[in-house]
Amino acid sequence: MYELNASEIGKELIDAKIISQEDFEKILFGVKKGKAFDQLVLDQEGVSESIFFQTVAKILKLPFIEVTDYRIDPEVVQLISARTAKEFCVFPLFKIHKNLVVAMVDPSHVLALDQIRQESGFEPDPVIGSRSEILKMVDQYYGAHHSMGTLVENLQRGEEIKEVPVIPLETLTLGENQPAVQLLNLLIEHAVKEGASDIHIEPELDRLRVRIRVDGVLHEVPAPPKKYENILISRAKIMADLNIAESRVPQDGRFSTQVDRKRIDVRVSTMPTVHGENIVLRILDAKALQIHLQELGFSSGIYQRFECLIKKPYGMILVTGPTGSGKTTTLYAALRSINSLEKNIVTIEDPVEYKLEIVRQIQVNPKVGLTFASGLRSIVRQDPNIIMVGEIRDSETAGIATQSALTGHLVFSTLHTNDAAGAAVRLIEMGVEPFLVSSSVIGIVAQRLVRLTCEKCKKTESLSQKVLQMYQLEGSSPMKGAGCRFCRHTGFKGRMGIFELLELNDNIRQLVSSKVAASEIKKKAIESGMKTMLQDGLEKVRQGKTSLDEVLRVAEIGK
Repeated sequence: MYELNASEIGKELIDAKIISQEDFEKILFGVKKGKAFDQLVLDQEGVSESIFFQTVAKILKLPFIEVTDYRIDPEVVQLISARTAKEFCVFPLFKIHKNLVVAMVDPSHVLALDQIRQESGFEPDPVIGSRSEILKMVDQYYGAHHSMGTLVENLQRGEEIKEVPVIPLETLTLGENQPAVQLLNLLIEHAVKEGASDIHIEPELDRLRVRIRVDGVLHEVPAPPKKYENILISRAKIMADLNIAESRVPQDGRFSTQVDRKRIDVRVSTMPTVHGENIVLRILDAKALQIHLQELGFSSGIYQRFECLIKKPYGMILVTGPTGSGKTTTLYAALRSINSLEKNIVTIEDPVEYKLEIVRQIQVNPKVGLTFASGLRSIVRQDPNIIMVGEIRDSETAGIATQSALTGHLVFSTLHTNDAAGAAVRLIEMGVEPFLVSSSVIGIVAQRLVRLTCEKCKKTESLSQKVLQMYQLEGSSPMKGAGCRFCRHTGFKGRMGIFELLELNDNIRQLVSSKVAASEIKKKAIESGMKTMLQDGLEKVRQGKTSLDEVLRVAEIGK
């Protein structure tokens, strides 16, 4: 590569005192051994991609462009094969008459230009782009999503599908000549790369819909024709070891696979509907276990107080919020933070979503009589220091968990309530005596997830003075994402929690023992210094981490 211009590039870099003559001679020696010229230059200290490719553009009198800034027409992408794009590190941008503008790392590469000319039927008009940005675009447009779209198009054109045999999961590859196998693999790969939590395969009257949930919001992706519905769903059921002949009742299963050499667990749930069998695949990425408490979004004050609570020797800590609010992630992060060889930690869950080292994890199995309550009775005879109950669902579980917290165990669990104060009242409503609740519970965390404003496209949001005053945002610069390719034009990328932490001091314990309403407990907690979820969310708006609309979407006002 760069055979025609290596000397000029080297001279330019030497004159600019970016590299030395000695460095350049070593680079040329490496080229003779077959190494890539640009990579050898970039390996030199002080040489960035931007400097190198701008130098190339200057010498060749060609534009240097930021490839990821362009909005790409999918039809243009199809003019060049994925193989050519990857082999020569090129990416098609747009057409002008009979020319195809192509981002390249080496516009002097004759073979690359000939291949582009042959495949596209257009005369290549090269511009310079950095290798990392071109490869990013190649991965985005020729990766799983593109392959999935191509496969779906083939199916829509009427290509026949043969019956799918039972194939061991570890042998599944994109090269297998089985469209249903390929499509399901590509769906999972695409979902993982997009950071999705779920894949929904949804039969409708005259079509099959496929959606993935990213940052809590569903997005539609290419789906095969309706006639391939059964074979695709059967494939998922085979992988999860479910009964493919049974479609009248719900089924649950799971399987494991790899994406980019990373283990991914997938939980499968089927549900019969009037239009066919609906299936949801929950993506369980083990990297979620690597999240530390500090990364969840706790403000410094709440983090320090919560950290103190989870290090106490006994008592009950509850995490509350609706489904999908991140309760399990918070519990796992807490357990991971205090996990050690000196402690015996036992959990009972439904289901066990992630595996934790050193921790004894129990899967609820009502079919054989293993419920939260019966499992919890057995756990206390296993000499535990710390117990985690996936969810308190009934009075029996609530009673045993409370007693465990009073007899020298640190107990973690979850409830479905709107706020922290409501959790204490819910335990009482379940039949636990008020004095037991006030004596056992030491802290309650209520939480929601808000989407983070996209760092690539965020800009100052124009809010009226009235709104700024109403939410105490005066003097700050609230941000909002404009929408870009990086965030799928949503304006958001990633999520974090907003929290409120209720610690039971003497005043709060007295109110709980007196069976007062949750609103009274919350009022007293605020007077004692508790920051509500809304207040925590507004603080994150002031910091530019999320938008006001996003906080108002999930946080309750005036409650």
